[in-house]
Amino acid sequence: MKQYLTVFKNKDTKLKAKELDKSRFFTENNVNGYFSKEGFAKFLTPLTEQQARHLDMALTNTQIGCYLNNNIVSKHESKEGEEIFWLRFAQARRQMGPIALPFHTDMQRFFVDYQSGKIEPNFSLEDLMIESGFYTPDQDQSGS
Repeated sequence: MKQYLTVFKNKDTKLKAKELDKSRFFTENNVNGYFSKEGFAKFLTPLTEQQARHLDMALTNTQIGCYLNNNIVSKHESKEGEEIFWLRFAQARRQMGPIALPFHTDMQRFFVDYQSGKIEPNFSLEDLMIESGFYTPDQDQSGS
């Protein structure tokens, strides 16, 4: 009578995250990517040093598997009127400070996909900067 339950018992119900490397982050290499290389460079260009540091921290937190525990929605910053979104990460019992990033729909989609377990990023901000052509390690040596 309950033979139909074996269908559910044998079914793999756990959603497995897909590892996301630096090349698959970009739409040139992945139809489900988040930015074109040019679009990512345009996103980075106006960032302040603090915003770049926050983006670096956020990507590092995703790389090490920290839990993202807030709704990722855009809000307008009261000072400049800039649209931003906040991220709050936690690792084990440690709550990390909030991270503010300039709002971009593709960046928001990236963090929502991470939060829902669809992706497991394994890259840093520097990796993405190099892959997009925004930065080359030679720039550090030449002093520019």
